[in-house]
Parts: sequence; structure tokens; C-alpha cells
Amino acid sequence: MTLESGVIRSVNANEKDNNQMIIKRKSPFSGKENTQEIAVTQEQLDAWQAGTIIQDAMPTLTADEREFIKTGITATEWEETFGGE
Repeated sequence: MTLESGVIRSVNANEKDNNQMIIKRKSPFSGKENTQEIAVTQEQLDAWQAGTIIQDAMPTLTADEREFIKTGITATEWEETFGGE
């Protein structure tokens, strides 16, 4: 999938059980590969990668989880970079 930055990356997802996946993404802020266990299905990931907006493809996820899937940026990195709300 192509992100806005023009960098091509794919979501690495290993199915753990029916609705939990281990998502690995590289942060553009730190360059570190981060891993999160997120309640998302392969069908939801496929819908998003096919063009469905992430909020519609994965409506039960938090904004932090969606951000991590999209960009690899963790909630902690976001907070450290941009501060509180």
C-alpha cells in the first residue's frame, strides 16, 4: 500500500486467534519496529488496503490503534512528539 509520504510499506499481520492479530510496523519517528496485538481481522485489513477508510473498515478500534496500523506511530511516540490534547 502507498502511504502519503510515498513510501511503500505493508502491514505485517500474523493471525493469533480469530480476532486478534499481531501487527508489526516501523515508526517513521524513531525508525524502531513496534509490535501491537490488535483486535482486527484480515478482512478488515484487506478492506482498508482496498480503499475503505480505516474508520469504516475497523470501527471498533481506538484512534491510537488505527494510527499505529496506518503509520506505525505508537500513542507514546505521538504524545512525546505532539504533546497532550
